[in-house]
Amino acid sequence: MSDSQNCYLLDTSVILDDPINILRISENHENCVAITDIVLAELNNKKDDMRSDAGFRAREFFRLSDNDMGSTISFEELPDCLKHCLKTEMCKDDLFYSLVLQFETYLIGNHDFEN
Repeated sequence: MSDSQNCYLLDTSVILDDPINILRISENHENCVAITDIVLAELNNKKDDMRSDAGFRAREFFRLSDNDMGSTISFEELPDCLKHCLKTEMCKDDLFYSLVLQFETYLIGNHDFEN
């Protein structure tokens, strides 16, 4: 990631609108996308709803993010754009989870289907 990357904090509604939004916003890992534990809890509560689109999209989010590419990191290991948004005194002892989502470009509309 570059020094000039943008940092985005996603709300539950952005993910429930379309889980692929995470991939679009990240712009092929050029931007930092952050999701709070509150959003994860809200998505977790929605995923058991088998009758709604929100339940389906919550399950899609967890399928997209369920891989072995993640790890727990400390405050010091966060991207600079995210560290600048957080209060160091309040977050320095917290643990964060970094996940690199692997995806095919056709998922975000950059694929040329005519070839």
